[in-house]
Amino acid sequence: MGLKEKRAKKDGVSSSSSSPDQGRRIKTKPLHIFMARIIGLSVLPMFLLTVYLAGSHIHAFQAERDREAMERVENAASLLDHDLSARISALEVLANSPLLDSPASIEDFYRQVQGFHQRIGGHVVLANLSLHMVLNTQVAYGSPLPALPKPEGRAAAPAVLATGQPAVGDMFRDPIAKQRFVAITVPVLREGQTVAFLFNIVSVDWLQQHLESITLPPDSSLTLRDSIGDLMARTLSVGNHEEDSARDSDRQFATQMNRAHWTVALEIPRRAYLASLLKMVGTMAVAILTVTLASMIGGRLSSRRLSQSITSLAQDSSGTTSTPAISEFETVRRILNRTKVARDLSEKTLKESEARYRELFEANPHPMWVYDLETLAFLAVNDSAINRYGYSRAEFLGMTIKDIRPSDEVPRLLENVSGVTQGIDDAGAWWHIKKDGSSILVEITSHTLLFAGRPAELVLAHDITDRKRHEDELKYLATHDDLTGLANRALLLDCLNQAVLRARQSGSIVAVLLLDIDRFKVVNESLGHDFGDKLLCEVSKRLVSIVGTSATVARLGGDEFIVLLSEISEVDEIGLVCTQILNRLAEPHRIDDREIILTASLGVSLFPQDSDDGPCLIRNADMAMYRAKRGKGNDFAYYSPEMDRRAAETLELEGALRNALEKGEFCLYYQPQIDLAAGEIVCCEALIRWHHPQRGVVAPGDFIPLAEETGLIVPLGAWVLQEACRQARQWQEQGACGVRVAVNISGRQFGDPGFADKVGNTLQETDLRPDLLELEITESVAMERVQTTIQTWMDLNALGVSLSVDDFGTGYSSLSYLKQFPIHSLKIDRSFVRDITHNPNDAVISSSVIALAHSMGLKVVGEGIETREQLKLLEEKKCDMGQGFLFSRPVPFNEILQIFKKAGKHPS
Repeated sequence: MGLKEKRAKKDGVSSSSSSPDQGRRIKTKPLHIFMARIIGLSVLPMFLLTVYLAGSHIHAFQAERDREAMERVENAASLLDHDLSARISALEVLANSPLLDSPASIEDFYRQVQGFHQRIGGHVVLANLSLHMVLNTQVAYGSPLPALPKPEGRAAAPAVLATGQPAVGDMFRDPIAKQRFVAITVPVLREGQTVAFLFNIVSVDWLQQHLESITLPPDSSLTLRDSIGDLMARTLSVGNHEEDSARDSDRQFATQMNRAHWTVALEIPRRAYLASLLKMVGTMAVAILTVTLASMIGGRLSSRRLSQSITSLAQDSSGTTSTPAISEFETVRRILNRTKVARDLSEKTLKESEARYRELFEANPHPMWVYDLETLAFLAVNDSAINRYGYSRAEFLGMTIKDIRPSDEVPRLLENVSGVTQGIDDAGAWWHIKKDGSSILVEITSHTLLFAGRPAELVLAHDITDRKRHEDELKYLATHDDLTGLANRALLLDCLNQAVLRARQSGSIVAVLLLDIDRFKVVNESLGHDFGDKLLCEVSKRLVSIVGTSATVARLGGDEFIVLLSEISEVDEIGLVCTQILNRLAEPHRIDDREIILTASLGVSLFPQDSDDGPCLIRNADMAMYRAKRGKGNDFAYYSPEMDRRAAETLELEGALRNALEKGEFCLYYQPQIDLAAGEIVCCEALIRWHHPQRGVVAPGDFIPLAEETGLIVPLGAWVLQEACRQARQWQEQGACGVRVAVNISGRQFGDPGFADKVGNTLQETDLRPDLLELEITESVAMERVQTTIQTWMDLNALGVSLSVDDFGTGYSSLSYLKQFPIHSLKIDRSFVRDITHNPNDAVISSSVIALAHSMGLKVVGEGIETREQLKLLEEKKCDMGQGFLFSRPVPFNEILQIFKKAGKHPS
């Protein structure tokens, strides 16, 4: 065999071939390389797709983690903002309280805000514009209070003063509690101007509790800082024991609150944040590397096998099927199968990534589920939904979303589902039914997706039941009186405006009945505030039982109530209701085994006759009430325009009263008291008169109550005491020896701890003997603050002055207290003496008072004696002294001197 034949045989070509290319070598290397490139190019798209999908999943995973972190931060900020808003709303209602309009009612306001302190948490502080505390519910009323401390950061008060709007300040340390607090501040506005500040001082522990209610991702911390970055509250996730997780952190998710200049931040350490991300990146890198190596090896092997198979086929020129060629094609098939395995491995890796993504769904602390948009059936639920609702997973997957809704909400649900659009949807709050039948309120957030190829919606349910209950409690407190549960002024005005609107359309009448309990202050002071509060609650219940649910009953504060009657067709109906209220309230009240009888005064104003404005109707009813109270009480009066004129005159009178003392417009008149047995003048009562330059003589009943209300009674009373002692000294010098002077003492004077010293100084300055001065204190004043005024009684008695209880029988005095007072005489009130001759009850009362006084060694004075029949009856009952028009009217000082000279005996 020649060399050519051997080469031909080696190349697989017969040496005897007659082909033109005989003897030419068949080269397989170029074909091999060409096939490898074709297979490599065919694998390249799959490789690029794998890289793209891996990158997309990594980015989506990171974005989802960031979204969840930011959602937790916003939830925490929203929770705090909700609570702050509710507190501000309640404070604004308190700031509008009419009790803040008068210094005399601040103590009543203190008791009102105690309810806010106890039910909502944190104490309430009222401060003036200099930030000096006026009251603080954390300490007893009247305790000395320091100025409010200023926070190192942003203070709320300057912002409130500048804007007139509520504000929340930074953290500060309270000087009383020695703890860290924040101040929620609202302005007390009067006529558009800030006149004071009302604070709700809340411990930062409250902020800490809110943060701890937020579920955190592993190894993270949630912080709350004020405007200057000071840490106010911080909570760590379960298992995180680092003292400062922020030191290793380069991932922080923060948001600023709406109601305060505070920042809520979620801090995740770098190692914790990147751990799961790096794990996913590593998995994707392995998948990509696997696909790449499989493609390279498979392409190399496939190109060799294919080139050999093609060569063998080329040599088989006879066209018969070669067994080796078939084997080669089988090899190629197996290689392609291995390439498919590599692709399946890539798909498996992607599915594992999706599984880890679903873990975020399962581990979410809020209930989540996926439901079919067509059938409404549950397709998937997480563990939190199972735990919260009580259904097992199998039970959930056999239900639809209609099964967890109340039946009356299903139509709204179907309407909502029919309007679902692409993207994230905030569906608002919905009531859901748990397996045990109880209801929870949830906020729904959802977005659409494809689940197993079907249109579906992923839902997150945030349980807000407790938050809603808390908000409802705050709203209730903001619109209801804490002591009685009745409507307060804010709710009353809303009801009144609605009633006026309905009446305007129907042509009916709206009546505002303002009720004030007669002499309630006496009851409150003599029997205690706790007893007074219980009595107010009983009055509230009785009012509601009288008018029923057809009317609104509200408490304005103190002992003032309003009954709102609407849809009235005849004015006569209102009078019947007023009479019924007064009669029912006058029935005995039984409290703490004590029976007490009350009366009340009612003022009535009407829409549309008197006004169409709610506050104006209340003001008119208030004026009418005072008109009823100026009579004998236990009565009602309708508003009239003349009352406005009267109110204007009263305001003018107050201005004149302030200057009258300086101008010397006051003088004293005297009315003698007669010893009924001896017929001699033994005492003269000093009575003040006001000679107004334009009005003439102003009756005491017109200016004494006004002086009491404005506080002018204190300097006025001091002048009366000084002048009476001076003039009594004069008549002693002119021969009326032994005739005492009696001076009436107001409640404000008697309540002054230094009053006895002032009396002593006056006696010394006027050189009047103490036994020639008699001080008259009304029964109601005597029973006010009994425990604190007993010492005043003792000090006055030690001076040697005489003490008398005036208007006896009209108050609520207790004999156990009365016997402790070092008094010398009782004065029977003129109301009993007036009817003593024809009213058997008044005769019995007068006789009982005289007998009681004599048994205690006291003298008795009968006031208001005007007829000889009255005088005769009192003499028969052994009354010691008498005073009244039968003997003499009140006369000026010069005339009383003439009486001393002429009279010594009373008319026989």
